[in-house]
Amino acid sequence: MLLAVLTATQLVPPGQAASAASCTGRPVLLVHDFAGTSATLAPVADALRADRRCPVLVDHGAGGLLALVGLGGLASLDQSAPQVGLAIDRTAQGRKGRSVDVVAYGAGSLATLRTLQASALRRARVHSFVAIGGLWDGTNLAGLGGLDRLSRDVGSYDTVLAVEKLVLDPVCAVCRELISHSDFLNALRARGLRTPGIRRVDVVSTDDVLVQPFSSGVAPGSRAIVVTGVNHLLLPRSAAVTRAVRSALTP
Repeated sequence: MLLAVLTATQLVPPGQAASAASCTGRPVLLVHDFAGTSATLAPVADALRADRRCPVLVDHGAGGLLALVGLGGLASLDQSAPQVGLAIDRTAQGRKGRSVDVVAYGAGSLATLRTLQASALRRARVHSFVAIGGLWDGTNLAGLGGLDRLSRDVGSYDTVLAVEKLVLDPVCAVCRELISHSDFLNALRARGLRTPGIRRVDVVSTDDVLVQPFSSGVAPGSRAIVVTGVNHLLLPRSAAVTRAVRSALTP
């Protein structure tokens, strides 16, 4: 899974920050996917600036050997989540009530939900949470989720997990957490995917190879916006997705 992402991902340069004086409405935190950086969400940031919104690009999860080449979102989601939470806290500082919107892509959605689950105060600071290609059920790409479940059924899961931690974690700790039925996802779902009081929208694509069926990218209590013809890696660069995000953030 990681190799496919690294082969297909082409980072785009980050857009220029909008001046605070030119912004209207709540600031919008943009949280990137795994094996990427905030630059991958630059097209979304540029579209928000055109609407006179203030995007705040958030980097998280820099860790492992691939951090040496500038990729983030590779550390465990339990490491990424507090980093996203700190960005929410800093952006909301000095503001009253639900003063921040969050747009999160792929694994960034999981890190965002994790930090919201952990803090009622943080939940009270977020007005809208828009997920692009949210991996609420993880991915079963290449049947990995099925293999993971099989290893549990036959009693070899602990052995397999120990090997994965030894071999995979130094490069991409998050990769095993994104597989359907992983310990991380089971714990996340056990806490509940709903975030009462926060306006939720899930932008999903019928052609997202990581989120299948695409309906698994829609969390309970969330409004779905469905686009077609866009694979997971291209979601932030899609004009249809950008329009969906802008619509989702419109009061």
